[in-house]
Amino acid sequence: MIVAGTHTASFRNESVRNRLLAGLLVGCAITMFAVPGGAAFEPSPTGARAMALDGAMTGATGDVFSMHYNPGSLCDLLEPEAGLYYGRLVKGLDDGGDTSRSFFGWATPSSWGTVGLSYGGYGVGDVYSEETVSVGYARPWKDTVRWGAVANYLRKSANTSSSGGTFADPVTGEPVLGSGAPEDLSATAWDVNLGAQWVPTDRWRVGVTVAHLFEPDLGFYGNDPVYRIWKVGGGYGTRWGVALLEGSYQDVNDKGQARLHGGIEKTTKYFALRVGGGVGAEGYSRVTAGAGARFRSLRVDYGYLLPLDTAKDNSGTHQVSLALGLGGPE
Repeated sequence: MIVAGTHTASFRNESVRNRLLAGLLVGCAITMFAVPGGAAFEPSPTGARAMALDGAMTGATGDVFSMHYNPGSLCDLLEPEAGLYYGRLVKGLDDGGDTSRSFFGWATPSSWGTVGLSYGGYGVGDVYSEETVSVGYARPWKDTVRWGAVANYLRKSANTSSSGGTFADPVTGEPVLGSGAPEDLSATAWDVNLGAQWVPTDRWRVGVTVAHLFEPDLGFYGNDPVYRIWKVGGGYGTRWGVALLEGSYQDVNDKGQARLHGGIEKTTKYFALRVGGGVGAEGYSRVTAGAGARFRSLRVDYGYLLPLDTAKDNSGTHQVSLALGLGGPE
């Protein structure tokens, strides 16, 4: 989270530097929006900080990327913040697959709570895409509890003409549409994510979230639900950094899938180092790492993820993300 000044004076005292940085951030976002939209809305790290910690963000301090993880931690924002990232997924595959993820979000605190807007996308070339447009709200309750909710508009689309009149599932590779199918296919739905954090001391945090509460159906012809995901996580701060641990559970086709994610984050005034990993059902296994740098109200993060369960010959996934505080002092 970027902390600079108080939000009551931020709009009156916004510096020229922050205006220029904001323009750069929006310009990058416009470029990133050219990337097609997310695969089967599968859980995937959003933002380089989260990638470096294998997504163990349910009990972490919040920033604008909390729109994707735990909306309750949006309450940590003390000033308006914008964030974006772009990630090329599993680079170096022999088949030359071109997959990517992107995110752009904005959130601001106010006297009646914190509100946010975001766009997230995943794409496989010009063949398949998934997009999420979200509106979030968070508010503290008493002194130690923060809660939040996010409403999501989901859209999935496929262009069979780009793949010779056929379309295969981007995760399994199994063909799901044959020759003669309509060239342009799409499905849309609304969904809700909920989250909360308990912060009893400066050192401890405990969080809980449920994503895809309604399990919306986004099938082109048959059923293709986005399965509900439960997460419980915590964070403990020490002089050596913050240790994060999270458990997740998803019931996919009546088959439970449990995973354990964790990481350690060491931050200083200007730099951050992170390392993490995860294990779980269906052979889920990965290691992660990353770093970050801060210059005034601008934070730049890099994350790297190497899956150990599939695609043994790939060079992993890289993400770079930016977060900009828009209310810093002169």
